[in-house]
Formats: sequence, C-alpha cells, structure tokens
Amino acid sequence: QALPADLIISSLSAPTSAGAGSTITVTDTTKNQGGGGTGVSSITKFYLSSNSTLDTGDVLLGSRAVPVLASTATTSGSTSVTIPAGTAPGTWYLIAKADANSSIPETSESNNTKSRAITIN
Repeated sequence: QALPADLIISSLSAPTSAGAGSTITVTDTTKNQGGGGTGVSSITKFYLSSNSTLDTGDVLLGSRAVPVLASTATTSGSTSVTIPAGTAPGTWYLIAKADANSSIPETSESNNTKSRAITIN
C-alpha cells in the first residue's frame, strides 16, 4: 500500500495592500510533504477572509491547477485575483488552500491552508 501524500502551502506571497476592485498577483508554492505521491492533479484555491481561518463565509478569489506531485516535490505559480469591489477598508487575509477540492487522500487534512494579511484601502 502506497504511503499517502500530504499537501501544504509552503510559501505564499502577495502585496501588503490593495484597493477594492483592484487585481493583484498571488504567488504560492504547493508542496507534497507526504511519503507518497499524489497520483492525480489537484487545485489550490485563494480566498479573501476577515480572519486568518478559512470558513464558509470567505470569498473565493481564484485558483491554480497543481500537477501530480511526487513525495517532497513542489510546484510554484502566480495567480491574478481581483479584490471584490465594495470590500470594506481594513485588514483582511488572503488564504491559500492546497487540495481545495479534497481530491487527494492525505495524512493530514488540517494543514492545507496558509494566510497572509492584506490591507484593503
């Protein structure tokens, strides 16, 4: 039996501030830190949240396809996302979630997100 994969967001970068309605570039690295390969491709999704925890009230901004990842392999990419017009000024959080559709069995499903604060002005 193959060892399971374990996908994480090992790095996430984005501008520290943006205006509502503006387009920004989010760059992430998705890593398989598990002992086995993913076997199939997956998707990393990006959300805008009022806090650093992903929940159902968060706004999906965009996504990036992630190829099949062998054990310890990484993939990096940049994704253009638009901050929704009408987003209130203040501190928000960009959250990236690896294997966002839960298509890959993982050793841990609770370590798939990483967040970064962003000031909406």
